[in-house]
Amino acid sequence: MKSLRLLVTTDCPRRCQGCCNKQFNLPNLPTFENFDGYDQIMFTGGEPFADSGKVINMLRWCNAARRDNPESQIIVYTALVEQPLRVASFLASTIRNGTCDGITLTLHTQEDGKKMARFDELMQACDVPDGSFRLNVFRGVEYGEVHPRWQVKDGITWIKDRPLPPGEEFKRLPTFI
Repeated sequence: MKSLRLLVTTDCPRRCQGCCNKQFNLPNLPTFENFDGYDQIMFTGGEPFADSGKVINMLRWCNAARRDNPESQIIVYTALVEQPLRVASFLASTIRNGTCDGITLTLHTQEDGKKMARFDELMQACDVPDGSFRLNVFRGVEYGEVHPRWQVKDGITWIKDRPLPPGEEFKRLPTFI
């Protein structure tokens, strides 16, 4: 599988000390050009929902561009557990209309873990269709029961200067997006 990590924005309200993006020179990342050969496109940041309008524009652009590779998945990475209605509503509409395939949500802190139950409730209340739902949980964060739709990866730790996984590339958007 070949994956593309696509930088939406460098903005992020978290300012995590161990942020993996600190190891990259983000303005000098190669520019994304096309979807050829990618099985998965992951919108990332910073925090992609720091600029929801840009995420929506990217989804439109990416879906028009991926017509040549319709099997590729588009996943949005986020840690925005404190705005569950915003994210759940986004997922309900974009998965339903086929422009987004899922989400990877990361719980960094115990406070995030406490908010996960509400996030999960709103996902169900918004009737979010089936998709790819991954929950990354940092070591020591407790989050309670979650809907079985979530693929949970517990015990994550910060790894300084961690290389990209094999088969994954990290690129930035063209300036016209």
